[in-house]
Amino acid sequence: MFDMNLIKSTISSSPLKLGPPISKPFLNRKILGLWCPIMIDSKIVSGVIDGEKENVNPMLSCRLNLSPDFLCKIERTGGRVMGVKNHYGWFDKHLEEGESLTIRFFGDDNKEDFVFKAKGSNEVVEVGNGVRVGGIEYISEYVMVGGGGRDVWMKVEEEERERFLEELRTKEEVMMVTA
Repeated sequence: MFDMNLIKSTISSSPLKLGPPISKPFLNRKILGLWCPIMIDSKIVSGVIDGEKENVNPMLSCRLNLSPDFLCKIERTGGRVMGVKNHYGWFDKHLEEGESLTIRFFGDDNKEDFVFKAKGSNEVVEVGNGVRVGGIEYISEYVMVGGGGRDVWMKVEEEERERFLEELRTKEEVMMVTA
């Protein structure tokens, strides 16, 4: 529920109330995955709409419809490395200092893949076109906040990437027809 309240306060321009900090968040496995930008440099970049309460993520307690211009995936450049296994299944291993990571952008043809090194220092790294990583102040399985609360990202399921790309293609086709 905390993550959902954080997203709602971002959209409503309320002050963000972050949870406890994570030691070395830039080395935490939670940064890996597909991310949707909600706010970049204090500007809302995704429409967010509360949806139906079916097929809901139990931690967020509602379904969201997002309409970003792009998605990005943060992954290990050398491929996935599995860590611990518990009753929920396998989890990615936490990152090592200096490990090579790649950010892949989907939906924005102007953004190229960017390779960088994981750092325990959590310093901000510019990855192009106003997008940056690092400076993480809060991260959970679902939400990442950085840049002094100016950047808010929400993790999305891998299946959502195809739906997003299809919607983007449809938008582009409509724009070409109306132009």
